[in-house]
Amino acid sequence: MGHTAGSSWMPSWEFGPVFAPFAIAGDGDQVVIVDDGVPPGPVLVEVAHEGRDGYFAVFPLDSADKDGQYLFSTTLPDFRGSSVTPAPEGRALRLRVRAYHRWVMRVKPVAAARRLAGTLRGYGPEALLYTGGAADLRVHFEGDEDGGGHVGIWCHEVAGHTGLTERPKLLLSRTEPLVHTVPLPPGPLLLLHRADGPWTLTVKELG
Repeated sequence: MGHTAGSSWMPSWEFGPVFAPFAIAGDGDQVVIVDDGVPPGPVLVEVAHEGRDGYFAVFPLDSADKDGQYLFSTTLPDFRGSSVTPAPEGRALRLRVRAYHRWVMRVKPVAAARRLAGTLRGYGPEALLYTGGAADLRVHFEGDEDGGGHVGIWCHEVAGHTGLTERPKLLLSRTEPLVHTVPLPPGPLLLLHRADGPWTLTVKELG
């Protein structure tokens, strides 16, 4: 799964349920019904979509089988990405996949996401964990293959919470390559980083 596929296990991270990972592979459009061994609460969704062309998207489905806010929506080639969504109470998590080519999906505990510390590099959207103090976060977004693309970072403060905050703090949203620094509140934080291309994040704690 590339840079989003797995990171060292972090038993100190307490946000989200603990469970055995769920994995599935497919080709083209499909509705994924996640195993009932995945308990309710925030979960990490990792995906990979092969091919140099074509659209790829994943939408969580509500109890009426209607699309929720997309987790992924992209035309990036050989796409890799991760995000977080709540598994519902009383029913299985259902995810609608739209894809031109073969894909792989894994559903894991949020604790399996990569930790943001020092300098971190990636490509495309990724869910990240931060457990340090207040810091400056330097964002270097290289842009997509055409020299454009969007980069955004949303911050969920998770201390004392069992679910995702309804209105996460928007740290950054731009539609061009950039080198920019934003203030980062003290952790623990779940950062949802969306980027249409390669990026580098460098965190420097204050004090």
